[in-house]
Amino acid sequence: MKEFHSIKTNQDARKAFSVLFQRVRSAAETQDFTQMDQIIEEVTGDAEGVHSILLVGALRLTAIHRSRLASWREAVERVAAALVERGEQPEEILRGLQ
Repeated sequence: MKEFHSIKTNQDARKAFSVLFQRVRSAAETQDFTQMDQIIEEVTGDAEGVHSILLVGALRLTAIHRSRLASWREAVERVAAALVERGEQPEEILRGLQ
């Protein structure tokens, strides 16, 4: 979904994170893990155009359900690679998720 791509500022990322949080929460309440997988793919599928706050946020919001999410492990790898490319430390940022 376009709302998670091309975000430039931290303020815009926080607004988008609120949308992300609501979507994940809704999927979790109904235990719709297919929907949750789709959200993860939507946010992390093209990690290059997504703000770091949203990439890591998507993983943290869904971590409790990771054993039920087919795309979760691949998403962690994509996010880690994107963080390295941005010069960030994925070991620190993704602590507890890998």
